Amino acid sequence: MVYNKPCLRWYELSTQIILWIPMFTLETLLMILGWIVVPIGAALKLYDWRIGKDGAGNQRMEAHFTPRWLWLWSNDEDGIANDTYVKFNSEFLQILYWSCVRNPVNNLRFVPILSVEINPLKVMYFGTFGSSAGVVDMYDKDDISFWYYCWHGLYSNLRINFKLFKWRFRFWIGWKVYPQDIKGVTDYRKDSAGFAIQLKAI
Repeated sequence: MVYNKPCLRWYELSTQIILWIPMFTLETLLMILGWIVVPIGAALKLYDWRIGKDGAGNQRMEAHFTPRWLWLWSNDEDGIANDTYVKFNSEFLQILYWSCVRNPVNNLRFVPILSVEINPLKVMYFGTFGSSAGVVDMYDKDDISFWYYCWHGLYSNLRINFKLFKWRFRFWIGWKVYPQDIKGVTDYRKDSAGFAIQLKAI
C-alpha cells in the first residue's frame, strides 16, 4: 500500500479542531436526552428481540428499539441488549446501561456528514513515533505512553495514553480514525466512524 506522508496546514488543523466543539455539544445534549427517552422506551418495552451476529459472526439474540424516534439511542450493531453481554439480571437495567452509559447515542455514527466512511488512502497522522507506516501498530498499545493526531479530511482524532501515579489512562477526542486504518478497516467502524470523547483508566 502506498502511504501518504502527512501534510497539515494550520488552517486545516484549526478547522478540524473547531469542528470538535459542535459535535461535542450535539453529542452531549443527545446523551442527556437519552437519560429521558431510553428509560421510557425500556419501561414500555418499545423494542423487539431478533437474531443478530457478534463480531466473530456467531448468532445471538439482540434487542432493538422499534420506534424511529428512538433510533439514535438504539444500536444497529449490538442491539440495546444481547445474550452474550449480560451485566444485569434486569432487562431494564441492561438496556439503560448499554444505551446510556456504555454506548450512548450509538447510531449517531451512522448519520451522514456527522460520521466518516474511512478510506485508508486518506488517513494521515503524526505523533510520538512519527508518521512511519512501519511503526503504526505502536499506536494501538495501552501499556505504553504516547500521543498521536490522526485525520481523514476534516475528521480528526487526538489520542493521548499517559501514566499518572500508578495508573494508566487513555484520552481521546474526535472521530474514531486511527493510524492503523492505513491498513484497512475491518472492525465495527468499517461502515462509518463516529465522534467520541473519552477519558478512561486502562
